[in-house]
Amino acid sequence: MGLLALFSIGLSGFLMNSIQSTTERSIEFSQKERSVINNLNGSNQVAAAELMSLLDARLDKLNNESDALLIEGFVGIGILTFILLMTSFGIAGPLVKVKEVLLKIAEGDFSGSITDNSNDEMGVLARTLMSMQSELKEKMELDATVLADNMRIKMALDVCDTSVMMADTDLNIIYTNESVINMMSNREAVIKSELPSFSVANLIGTCIDDFHKKPAHQRSMLSSLSQVYKAKIKLSGLTFNLIATPLFDKEGERLGTVVEWEDVTDALAQELIAKDEADANARVKQALDAVNTNVMISNKNYEIIYMNDAIFNMMRDAESDIRTQLTG
Repeated sequence: MGLLALFSIGLSGFLMNSIQSTTERSIEFSQKERSVINNLNGSNQVAAAELMSLLDARLDKLNNESDALLIEGFVGIGILTFILLMTSFGIAGPLVKVKEVLLKIAEGDFSGSITDNSNDEMGVLARTLMSMQSELKEKMELDATVLADNMRIKMALDVCDTSVMMADTDLNIIYTNESVINMMSNREAVIKSELPSFSVANLIGTCIDDFHKKPAHQRSMLSSLSQVYKAKIKLSGLTFNLIATPLFDKEGERLGTVVEWEDVTDALAQELIAKDEADANARVKQALDAVNTNVMISNKNYEIIYMNDAIFNMMRDAESDIRTQLTG
């Protein structure tokens, strides 16, 4: 509005100066003509009078034309000012609305609306902004849904019994659940004996390479992994079963790797003890089977669970006598 006022004032001043300058030049010229006419001698008084009359008529006409030009100038300034004002209001109004909508979008509010069906620049801007707002709203809603789904999955992984960690495409650990933290914490001191830099507190950001003395093979294998891979690693007398599963997005782009850990150290130790016991029992049984002494074994409920060949043969030979004694 200030610029329009300055423009109108400036234009008015320019027209006034132009009209005044023209009038002054004409008056100055007429004064010179009057001086020339007044210097004519007596014999030319009649002609001088006629010239003076013509000069006065011309000055009157000039004054009238100047007044008309001045009026036309002010009318033109008024029309131009009106047009500029209407144009300013026509642009400023939609721009204010555009600003309001953009401020709402910045605050996460997508309820703003601009209706402009015109084909000018403001109409195109309004429709483009509405289209952008709609697309952004859809994307934000989709992102919120995906985020909620991911949070539910994370919460489920956090509390599940399976020890799970996730690594990015560079094999850097980016997630560990509670189970894997607890498992690693129980074995941290033992693992440090072979990997001094190992730290459960700093697992996030650690490269999986650090779990291997010679990581080149594992890195090459995991980087090109396209399906589930199972492996077993040994650290300081500990044994872990690993299941590595590659992750891909909808476009087939590699996102990372999920690794399931299982500490089987104690289970293997128990299996070894059980095997040793089984082997020992088998050796005892083989020895009892071969001796001539009659041997029978019962459980705590006095149920016969073992007879060697010697007692079996003895019982078979004496079966009829035994039956007589048992039946009375």
